[in-house]
Amino acid sequence: MSEGTGPMKSALVSEPDVVWLQHQDYDIVPLNTLHAPISELGEAIRRGIPAVPDPNRPDFYEMNLIHGWAYIHVHDAARTVYVVAYFPEL
Repeated sequence: MSEGTGPMKSALVSEPDVVWLQHQDYDIVPLNTLHAPISELGEAIRRGIPAVPDPNRPDFYEMNLIHGWAYIHVHDAARTVYVVAYFPEL
């Protein structure tokens, strides 16, 4: 391939940073009356799950679960994961 004919990557589009989130013995606490799958989320966090940190809020993450998407806050001092929002898969 000659110069300038290969695939181009846009400087405006970037992959979000993904971290491996894994915590043992943390409580999972939904805020409000969410119908979040607490056992699924707890198991995912115990075994480890990819998560996208919120660039505007430290210790807040987005993650895909088997049956939906969750937005969480990890409070290490309290050993607690707060489920801020949960959206089930349609």
